Amino acid sequence: MRAPGQQAQRERALLGPLKPHPIWAEIQGAEVRRHEVPYTWTTAEGWTDAGAIDLLYRVGGGWRLVDFKTDELRDREAIVRAVEEYRPQLERYVQAVRSLLHVEPAPGLCFLDVEGEARVVSL
Repeated sequence: MRAPGQQAQRERALLGPLKPHPIWAEIQGAEVRRHEVPYTWTTAEGWTDAGAIDLLYRVGGGWRLVDFKTDELRDREAIVRAVEEYRPQLERYVQAVRSLLHVEPAPGLCFLDVEGEARVVSL
């Protein structure tokens, strides 16, 4: 486990590449912004799903759902593999938001280290 100062330093280092990306300004200007949103819901099949959504925000009347990833990705193939790996998780988050909030969020993965830059992949 990291000491609190080390954790804050790591978070600043990870968010550094995000600040020049256009999504940073969009997030900062959001009408509503919620971080680490916990949820629990029961699916139509009767099983319980629980987790925490990294970021859910509303801009221009629409909702966006962003899941941040710290994978170090170095080429297009790595990005494609990572998107496919994380797609089921993001789809669960979308279903939870639909069910609990009755809105349709636009989902995206935000990779914080694609050759040192942030990259957002909309799904």
